[in-house]
Amino acid sequence: MGNGDGTFGQARSFQAGPYVSLAANKLMVTGDFNGDGNPDLALGGSCVSVLLGDGRGGFHEALPRFSYGSRNLPPPRASVAAADFDRDGAIDVAAVNPLTNQVAILPGNGRGILGTARQYPAGAGPAAVAVADFNLDGKPDLVTANTVGNDVTVMLGDGNGAFQAPMHAAAGTAPVAIVVADFNRDGRPDVAVAGSGSGDVTILLGRGDGTFGNSYNVGVGDGPNAIAVGDLNGDGKLDLAVTNLTSQTVSILLGNGDGTFQNAGSIAINSAPSSIAIADFNEDGKPDLAVAAANAVWVAQGNGDGTFRPWVQWNVALGPAGLVVADFNRDGHPDLITANTTTNDISVLLGNGDGTFRPALNLGADYFATALAVADFNSDGKPDLVVANPGDGRVTMMLNRIVLGN
Repeated sequence: MGNGDGTFGQARSFQAGPYVSLAANKLMVTGDFNGDGNPDLALGGSCVSVLLGDGRGGFHEALPRFSYGSRNLPPPRASVAAADFDRDGAIDVAAVNPLTNQVAILPGNGRGILGTARQYPAGAGPAAVAVADFNLDGKPDLVTANTVGNDVTVMLGDGNGAFQAPMHAAAGTAPVAIVVADFNRDGRPDVAVAGSGSGDVTILLGRGDGTFGNSYNVGVGDGPNAIAVGDLNGDGKLDLAVTNLTSQTVSILLGNGDGTFQNAGSIAINSAPSSIAIADFNEDGKPDLAVAAANAVWVAQGNGDGTFRPWVQWNVALGPAGLVVADFNRDGHPDLITANTTTNDISVLLGNGDGTFRPALNLGADYFATALAVADFNSDGKPDLVVANPGDGRVTMMLNRIVLGN
């Protein structure tokens, strides 16, 4: 910092994220990127890191962090979900605690701050959590996939932020991922669970009272570890896309509309996938796939019949684990964000609306960023993020204040 006489005070250093080397990268741009009146700094080349100025010659280094449970090492597992569990108009957060067999509920205040976590029993080794109204009483409930217990547990919410004792249903071997949808079109939420140890997906059809009736297993590849739902062939029936860690493929399961599925084959990705999302990235009315794998997001444009065009790679930071889709800069085009375990940050890929993306923007997100949930946590109409950091048992709140452009 300048002393005003041509000399400078002691240098201060700030971590700028991966890929930033002023010798190797030619980009260094200043501007007020978050609209707070303070100059900020953008650095990088093929990937960009942003340092937000504090107005005093320095940069913000800390993001709001909230404890949800014990450290989860090794290997870290994390899953977060967002909903208004206590119906006070503010979004709350649910996070799994695999070591204590619990789910933590962190109440939101509508301004981006989370309160003290309350713990509720789940199954043995909960690895994933999702939200739905399983008993149709208008109150959000929880379901977890439990790796150790080889089952799912439904936790019925009371509408005040508390949950009843879990109800269990068997679900393959070592389930690690879960999605909720109405697969048999009866108006009741069902679940699909990826069994990493059994190489299949278990479909559990909901009865509308928090329990499940019929269940089906559909074989996929080796080591299924993530799952997404959408109508991939345009027949009005929900389908599934499942990533397989060991076989490095994506399995396509086409729904019959009655809760059963047919395996329509797999797509090789030739890299170890960690998460998957479905959205119409090129805005042609046909769902596309996005898969986080290695140090990139791989996007395959859909043909509308359950088949897909070749993968296109979009580089992100190191070790992407979580993946979410939303229109983060509100330009009408779907964007992607990854949580990166190696570089402890997130990568933002802004969509152009034609299936292509701008170079990744990397923002620090604390230790071992693993899982993501999207919601408007500060009630300003913009999609925000909560990032799970299982290495220290905390979540990081990242409010959408960056002016990312159109």
